[in-house]
Amino acid sequence: MSFIRRLSTAALISLTMGLCLLDAHTAPPQPVMTPSSLTTRAQDRAGQALHTLSQDIASDGAAVTARALSLQNGWGNVTSALAQGQPEVAPLLSSLIPESSGHTTTLLRRSMKSALPRHPAVVLSALREQTDSPVSPRDVCSAKGMSRHWRKTATQAVATVHDIRLSNRARQCLRLLHDS
Repeated sequence: MSFIRRLSTAALISLTMGLCLLDAHTAPPQPVMTPSSLTTRAQDRAGQALHTLSQDIASDGAAVTARALSLQNGWGNVTSALAQGQPEVAPLLSSLIPESSGHTTTLLRRSMKSALPRHPAVVLSALREQTDSPVSPRDVCSAKGMSRHWRKTATQAVATVHDIRLSNRARQCLRLLHDS
């Protein structure tokens, strides 16, 4: 009886290994995740989140949407889209910043300041020119607390913005970068 038990155990193990090998050779190949495909996936996810936020603002208003983002820890999608330079984030930021809490405003101000050297047009589009705005050009374009490298790259980046709609903000930002 012991021999039959060993033989059946060996047969089951062989059958299982054979099926695993067969499955491995017949399964469709999984896509290889490259850094560019990961970036594309993150941009798509952020783009979908921005579209949803835009709809939420249109239907519920900016104040309700800002409160919901704070309750759901959803500001990460906004800052991620900003870091990626997605232009759709600018009008959303412009609407949401005045309605955000003090802590969130500080987070958004830092995120915009960090994104300025890489995505100046997006950051400038999100800024309001009024000085009473919670996040104004003086907050984002001031080099106070930033490195010389940041100041240099931010100045170079803002100087490359040639959108006529952003010319006043770009000039003001350059003046602030030079003065601070």
